[in-house]
This record gives sequence, structure tokens and C-alpha cells, in this order.
Amino acid sequence: MIMRIRIPTLLWLALVGIAACGDGEPAVRASSPGPSVGSPQPTSPSPTIVAEACQPEAPTALSSGWQQHQAPNGVYLFSYPAEWQDLTGQVTYTASEIVTDETLSETDVSPQTQVDATLVRHPDGTTNLTVLEFEGVDSSTDVVYQRQEARIQSLPAVEEILGTRLTACAAGEPALGLDFSFSAPREDTGEIATFYQRSFHIVRDGTLYVIQILAVEQAAGDVLDEVIRTWGWPATTSSPSATSSPAGEAFAEAAAASEVDPDADAPDPATFETTFDSSTPTIYVVFQLQEGVGGDVQVQWNRDGEAVATGGTQTLPADGTWAFNALNAPPLGFPAGDYEVELTYMPTGETRTVSFSVLESG
Repeated sequence: MIMRIRIPTLLWLALVGIAACGDGEPAVRASSPGPSVGSPQPTSPSPTIVAEACQPEAPTALSSGWQQHQAPNGVYLFSYPAEWQDLTGQVTYTASEIVTDETLSETDVSPQTQVDATLVRHPDGTTNLTVLEFEGVDSSTDVVYQRQEARIQSLPAVEEILGTRLTACAAGEPALGLDFSFSAPREDTGEIATFYQRSFHIVRDGTLYVIQILAVEQAAGDVLDEVIRTWGWPATTSSPSATSSPAGEAFAEAAAASEVDPDADAPDPATFETTFDSSTPTIYVVFQLQEGVGGDVQVQWNRDGEAVATGGTQTLPADGTWAFNALNAPPLGFPAGDYEVELTYMPTGETRTVSFSVLESG
């Protein structure tokens, strides 16, 4: 029997079990048409409107070997460190401790409602990552973010605002966030200590997603950034950015290539390869959806049947434009073996596999 725990909070993210306080893996990057939104960086606090779509960054070597979590309702998925614990279904938060009353007034959720949370954490309790959903939000991501920032700015326990209007891209959905530090009692000793929080906010199809990390070290924000890079929306058929297609008809072309010109309208077939030397600096997979078919494509790189890296999710428009995903060699070169890149068109689950081999140099 699972006990649901009601977590009281000082700020919006609870202190859940806060305690005292890969080389040789390839790195992945991706590119496809559409506006580019980089990794979270502080930007001007003046109001701006986030674009309706964005180009997600590919996961880095940091998430190689991470495990995947899918939301209980199947709407989203992400990867997180393999050694972390999954406490999803065991923790609830009071709605007003997470979202402003003004935003809650747009939903059927009352301020005192206990909201179930996705929660994963480091085994020693020093780092907690949560995702909460609020359905029925009419306001945009930008408007919700401005309300959240204003409230955080007003809380007396906040020590320092470390960054505002941070931007990220969760599988094609723009996110806005902020970094701050605050003082609160430690769970183990009761002494007042400094904690760090990074929070991102996304309004997608009328649902607000609050994705946040709380830790005893500011560097934990890098983990959240990587979680966002691994993000996916499996149930994309309801998204206006996805154009469905009958099973087996989504992909037009897919191949492995030794070079890519990002400014070209299409890749050069002369660069397509099925065998690469281990000294190759970068291996690309290029792919194209059928004309009139758009939506999210998830990319997974494997070697000899084992996962090498997650290429993340790329959102393609329905105009037949090409996209690419790149695997950069580790310092000692690509390990020899048989590689497969599995491309999954998320609205229907259709897959296309690109196979190639890497041979030892010389």
C-alpha cells in the first residue's frame, strides 16, 4: 500500500528529504528547421512573448545511461539519473504553494487542493526534481511566468534572484524559468541553511506544467537543463503542431551521413554512408517526413544493441523539410561496432531504423 504524503512548503517546492549536504561517451546535438532556443540562460526581465514553437537542444553525454520516466497519464516523459529514486504517487503539494491564485482561478483547482506530483530524487535527499500539472489554464506561458516571478520576488525567505526569464525548449514547447536561492530549516538538523531552486513553466494545450529542481547546490540546475533536453510528449496527436499520418507513411527518407550543410535545403546523397572510420569526428543521421506530415520525432542512438545516447525529440513542420541529429565522437574516437539510430514518429509510433558500422582506424 502506497502512502500519499502531504508536503508542507516554505516556498513553492517542498524540502522533500533534503539532507546534509562520463568520459568516453559520445555527445549528441540536433538541428532542424524552426527558431532556435538555446540552453537556459539569464535574459532581460522585461516582458517578451515566447515563440509558439522552438527547436530543442539534443541531450549531452551527461544523460547517457539515465533511466526514463513517463507520466502516469502518459502525456510527457523525461530521463533522470539512474541512481535516483522515483517517489511519484507518494507526494502531494498544496496548489497555492506551487501556482499563484490568479492562475489557479482559471482552473477547477482550488488553492487548498492537494495536487499529485511526479517526483524523483537523489538517494541522499539532497536533490529533488518535481513536475506538476494544472489543467484549464487560459493564459500563455509568458503571462503565467510573469505571475510566478512576481510572487517569488515578494517572498521574504528568498535570499537572491540568480536568473530570470531563463529559456528552454521541451520537445518543441518553449519554457520560461527562474533561478533563486532561499533560506529554510534543514530537515536533518533544523538549522537554517541556503537552498537553490530552478523552475520552468510551460502552458501546452491548456495545461500548465511546472518543472522544478530543489537542491543544496546551485549546480543542480544543470541536471534540470539536461532533463529538459530529454523531454518528450508521447501523446502529441492533440498538439496543434503535430500532423498525423497513417501508420507506415510518416518517414520519406532517412540515412547516415558524414557531413551536413545546415544551410542547404537537403543533404547531399554523396555524403550518405553505411560504414565509418572510428576517427570520424561526427556521424549524422538525416531524415525527412512526408510532405504534409509534421510533428515530433524522437531519436535514439544504439551500438551493438545497447543505448549510446538519447538524441532527444525534434519537432518538424509539415513541409517535407530535412532535419539532422549528430553524434560527436568521444576523445578516443568512436568505438567499433554496429550502430542503429531509431527514429520514432511520436503521433503514431511509427519507427524508421538507420543502420551503419564503425570500423577501427587503419
